[in-house]
Amino acid sequence: MHVTRDGHRPLKIDPSSPSEVDIQALEKSTGLDRGQCYGLVAALTREYAMIQGPPGTGKSHVGVQFVRVLLDHKVKASLGPIIVISCYTNHALDQFLKHLKAIGIDKIIRIGGQSRDEELAGNNLRVVSRWETSTRLEGRVLAEKYQERESCFRYSEAIMSTLHSTRKDYLSPNSLLPFLTQYHPRIAAQFKLKDEEGFLLVGKSPIEVWLGGFEYEQGPHNDRASRSIEELRLAAETNVYEIAPRQRRTLAEAWHSEMAEEMSGQLFEFLDQARACQQRIKGVHSDVDRRTLLKADVVGVTTSGLARNIETLRGIRSKVIICEEAGEVKEPDILSALMPGVEHFIQIGDHRQLRPQIQNYLKFSLETRIGQAYQLDRSQFERRAVGEPGLGPLPVAQLNVQRRMRPEISNLIRSVYPGLKDHPSVHNYPDVVGMRHNLFWLDHDQPEESGSDGAPVRSHSNHWEVSMSVALVRHLVRQGEYSPEDIALLTPYTGQLQNLKAALSKDFEVFLSDRDLETLALEGIDMRTSTTANRVEANNNISKVGFLRTENRINVLLSRAKHGMYLIGNTKTYLHIPMWADVFRQLDDVKAVGQAFELSCPRHPDTPIHCENPADFIRLSPKGGCALICDQRLEPCGHRCPAPCHSKALHDAFSCLQPCPRFRDTCQHPCQKLCGETCGPCHVQMRDFLLPCGHKLEQIECYRTLNLATVHCHRPVKKTVRDCEHTVTVDCSTNVADEGFRCPTKCDHTFPCGHGCVGTCGKCRKVGDGGVVSYAHQECRKVCKRAFRTCTHTCSKTCHEGRDCGLCERQCEEARVDLLEFKPYSEIDLSDSPIVVLTCGHFFTGETLDGMIGMNDVYSTGKAGEYYGLQDLSGAFSGRIPACPDCRVPIQQYSTRRYNRVVNKAVIDETVKRFLVHGRQRLQNFQKRFNESEKALVSSRDKLKAAVAVAVPNRYTDLANLHNETGELKKDMTAEHQPTKKLFDAILTFERNRKKGKEKGKGKDTLEQVMGDLSIEGPSELPQPVYNQQVTLEAGLLQLKVKEAILRDKFTLFAQLNNGQILSLAEHSAKQVIPFLVTCKTLVTQSSEAKLPRLAIQATLLFAQMTQLESWFRYKCPSPKDGIEITPAMVSMTGRRNATIQNRQEAAKKLLEEALALCDSFDGGVDFRSEVEQTLRLFEGPRYEEVTPEEIAAIKSAMIRGRGGIATHSGHWYNCENGHPFAIGECGMPMEEARCPDCDARIGGQHHRMVGGVSRATDME
Repeated sequence: MHVTRDGHRPLKIDPSSPSEVDIQALEKSTGLDRGQCYGLVAALTREYAMIQGPPGTGKSHVGVQFVRVLLDHKVKASLGPIIVISCYTNHALDQFLKHLKAIGIDKIIRIGGQSRDEELAGNNLRVVSRWETSTRLEGRVLAEKYQERESCFRYSEAIMSTLHSTRKDYLSPNSLLPFLTQYHPRIAAQFKLKDEEGFLLVGKSPIEVWLGGFEYEQGPHNDRASRSIEELRLAAETNVYEIAPRQRRTLAEAWHSEMAEEMSGQLFEFLDQARACQQRIKGVHSDVDRRTLLKADVVGVTTSGLARNIETLRGIRSKVIICEEAGEVKEPDILSALMPGVEHFIQIGDHRQLRPQIQNYLKFSLETRIGQAYQLDRSQFERRAVGEPGLGPLPVAQLNVQRRMRPEISNLIRSVYPGLKDHPSVHNYPDVVGMRHNLFWLDHDQPEESGSDGAPVRSHSNHWEVSMSVALVRHLVRQGEYSPEDIALLTPYTGQLQNLKAALSKDFEVFLSDRDLETLALEGIDMRTSTTANRVEANNNISKVGFLRTENRINVLLSRAKHGMYLIGNTKTYLHIPMWADVFRQLDDVKAVGQAFELSCPRHPDTPIHCENPADFIRLSPKGGCALICDQRLEPCGHRCPAPCHSKALHDAFSCLQPCPRFRDTCQHPCQKLCGETCGPCHVQMRDFLLPCGHKLEQIECYRTLNLATVHCHRPVKKTVRDCEHTVTVDCSTNVADEGFRCPTKCDHTFPCGHGCVGTCGKCRKVGDGGVVSYAHQECRKVCKRAFRTCTHTCSKTCHEGRDCGLCERQCEEARVDLLEFKPYSEIDLSDSPIVVLTCGHFFTGETLDGMIGMNDVYSTGKAGEYYGLQDLSGAFSGRIPACPDCRVPIQQYSTRRYNRVVNKAVIDETVKRFLVHGRQRLQNFQKRFNESEKALVSSRDKLKAAVAVAVPNRYTDLANLHNETGELKKDMTAEHQPTKKLFDAILTFERNRKKGKEKGKGKDTLEQVMGDLSIEGPSELPQPVYNQQVTLEAGLLQLKVKEAILRDKFTLFAQLNNGQILSLAEHSAKQVIPFLVTCKTLVTQSSEAKLPRLAIQATLLFAQMTQLESWFRYKCPSPKDGIEITPAMVSMTGRRNATIQNRQEAAKKLLEEALALCDSFDGGVDFRSEVEQTLRLFEGPRYEEVTPEEIAAIKSAMIRGRGGIATHSGHWYNCENGHPFAIGECGMPMEEARCPDCDARIGGQHHRMVGGVSRATDME
């Protein structure tokens, strides 16, 4: 015996002398208890053995050890596979097989596909048999039978289709004619498709013609002729056309009945043949399965699987069969398991628990009066263990030490098992966490639900009990000690089971046993999920117990729990049942019966918690503890837990909701998450981050800056690809020298068809060995679009260069040529409405094209629509390019001379647009550069100070270059370079050359020369073109802005350093003001003449700003000279040689008044009005207003508030000699002299002494 523990010698048992076995030595060597040792000895020494044990006594463990012993002697005893049978539930069988695998028995095969255990998935017969090789004969038989079966199915479907169609139209000639050809050929031969004269019959079939001579309704016809069917058939074989019309219908119905009978016979023959093929296929698979099972040590199967695979199992000739849960197996299932060759049969079970399940419980169960005569739910195990009249009981090995239930629970079933003992391990079970009692019966009087109007219901349910059970389950799970898999919820009724499953599924995954799933499926309920809770009872006012009235079921109910059990139900309903009365007595003695669950808070055990209703759980124990606030601090932060009292598991899982106080090692940004969350990488957005390439990212997350190798610069830059030398615009981070880079430049190859390659340089260009360059262009997949020779359509096929397009396959309709009246070509009078054919192939009337293309835009028309003159084309651009109304293909120049003037105007307008757009784009780039440079000047001004003289020459390099480039743009956009000017010059040159050639030529003029001389206007009256000056003038305005920025920066710097070091520089800069103003005045005039008021206003504002700037600079840096000598150009502006600053201010004021008037002359002028008005006020001189007390208070507050205020150093207020207030900070005493900004009087003083006339302003202090 090889079930002994390590360190103990093997034991031997003689099956013929079981009484000689030393049970004590066996118990010591194997670790089994005494009852298990007796059971093992009984199983090894009896051919027919029974082992019975209460719940938790280790019945399956004894069976596993028995299998282990037998397998150690399998070869010696030639046992073959051991078959393990279980009741129809798959769970019990799977558990037994898993126990075998746990001790190292791996050659296990599980029959049946209902197992849901993933651990046994690889042991299923369907999986294992795939590795068993079929013989060559088996393979050939399978192929033949599969093919034959499919052929039978096809023929059967064809016959069924024919029968189905004939049932709808039973006189269908399409079905009768083939039937007559096969079974009545002499009659079928008379239904020919050709008559005697050789004419072919078309339309109806011959049988339809034969039947058509008589009007009849569809359906069976009972009006029979006097002649019998046999007589009609004989007459038809002679001449079918001699039969009377009414008798023809009778004969056709007889043919249909005969055909249906014949086809039905054929259908059943094919089905029988297919069934035989299926049986042969199943037999081959059965042989393969049998060979597979013979290689196994253990074969597991349920009683249902045994019935389905009985022939295969008989073929393995097994000697040993073990029946698990034998008390739940019907006796017929046991008898079917006793197959030929079985020598050893062991049943393991407990007949004091559940009995076999039968369909008709009331009629055949031994628990009913009628069923006593049949007792179909009495297992063979129970019958042989208990015995019956005339047949005594067989010996049964009894197990009596339970290892499942705590003693308080096992005491409840000792009336069933008087000799039951508790293993020492069950005395050490911990108390149920969160509950005052480990065992408790909740007594209530809540009634169960009934049908509407008192109607009976199929199954009992009680929604109050459901709510109470779900609340209890939630409470236990919240303790953190029990998972949902540790809790079982039992109920005797399917209605209650359905409600419990629905309620628990909201929070848990619910698992149901196979038997429960099958029961619910029979009642039309499909539930296939997993997990659960506690025990539920029902309550009614008639004390009807129902399912739980028998001892077997009560025993099963009370023996499932391990650590704790809680009953919910009305005790009055069950007290008349003896076993329930005993349970109530035991629980009542220990005060474990009541109307409220007593919960226990593990943190506050002295807090009483009584829950009488489901809502009490939420109110008194919201988180599984009590209603007090948790008094523990969170780990590891140490913050106080804000939640109600809860279990340690929930406390450990609780995340602190305080702001995170931690700082990362990688940066100084505070963590933006909650304290309980992992900080993770820093996601703070950093702006204007400088990359190694020199570009700036507008924003980037902080953590990404730690590894710049993963940060890609997406700034578009131009790079040159090394291989093809193409300049491409790619992301800055893209390495064009990388081997994997493919040049995205569009391939410039042109196919012979005229289409361009749609690929790219990187895809088409290949570099081979030795640097040899080759090209592999993609096949042209564009639409051909070549015009057909026979119509105006174009080829719509994929490009097929080298092959003819063929004929046009489109439906050619009559052309619609008049789009005004929608007339086709056939309705057009060509003498009245001539047709114009376009190059695309479409043609229209002249009136249609004239209106749609826009002839009225270039020619003057009379009242009758005739053209009599040319329109002035110097206005707005053309709105569209003339195109075909149908295909929108542009009308080409000189393709239709009638529209040359329209087409030419559109072409030149498009050219001018592109010229102006290009210039404007360059100007926009210059404006952007100017804004950046001006911003840089202002930001760097404070850094210069004493280094002005050195820094000034190089400070304006960028602006000077911008000024020069803008001048180049201005030059490029002048009238001499505009397309209109070039065209005008070309026309004049052509006219001049034509006249010279005419004077030198001899002979008569040709027709073309004569027609060329004809014109509506003479050559001398050619209108001068109008040139667009907007870009040119805007470029001039930008140059002035550049100069203004430079002068403003210089004057500001010079004013800060008012000393002799910069005197020469200041004088030189001041001389540039007058030329600037002259240019401004000129630009204002030119903009006004060009009707560009926006530019005129902007130039005027520049003029005024420069005048104010010069005045301010002269005030800050007074020159020893009276004025600056002006150039002759200033004469035109002021009217005299010596202009002063005041004269220039008057000129600026006048220009501003004119600009103010221009603001009302165009849309958007209101945007400039406020700026012009504000600038104009600067030239109106000083304004004085009385200071209000509120303003004085605000001034005082502002002067003394904040860091650096007068209050910080005790400053003082003073009045100048004219009464204007001023303040001195620091100590409040003067250290330098200055001028009053209001009256220019002397203020301040030297060495803490005031100048004359200054007095203290006590009212300001």
